[in-house]
Amino acid sequence: MVGYPLEPRMSPVWITFYSVRGGVGRSTLLALCALELARVGRRVVVVDFDLEAPGLDILLTPLGAPETDHVRAGVVDYLARTSKGDQVSLDDIVLPRELPGDYKGRLFLIPAGRCDEAYLANLDTLDFSRFYERPGLLNPVRSLRADIDEQLSPDVVLVDSRTGYSDTALFTL
Repeated sequence: MVGYPLEPRMSPVWITFYSVRGGVGRSTLLALCALELARVGRRVVVVDFDLEAPGLDILLTPLGAPETDHVRAGVVDYLARTSKGDQVSLDDIVLPRELPGDYKGRLFLIPAGRCDEAYLANLDTLDFSRFYERPGLLNPVRSLRADIDEQLSPDVVLVDSRTGYSDTALFTL
């Protein structure tokens, strides 16, 4: 890992921020935790899995950021394409975040996706209950998790979950 002494790599810690009700500050708390972890030297990946009400990209994109820092694709695009058997590079969906000030770690954002008509069409095609039937890495959610672990080598992964009782929330838990 860049900037760290060489030591055996441990599996990352995965933490899901979940609540039964919306509007309780879950996404804001996740963003603040991610920033604090990066400040103290952790390599942090943030995944916006609140697919019906995404917003982490708004919280973690500075005002006036260049167009290259804005969402092009995300979780929905990854899941839609991998569920069809396509290979997807994390480079297509990961947004590294440059952190101002005295940050010793790194922060990577994987947004839900670019909220447009294609996003809604892809979201509509996802059948999470059928994902359970796919073994191992044929399950697009497991494939995403494996890609994050292998390619980004995070210390911590923070997942913003959908509220309530749903297949989407179940996957994140």
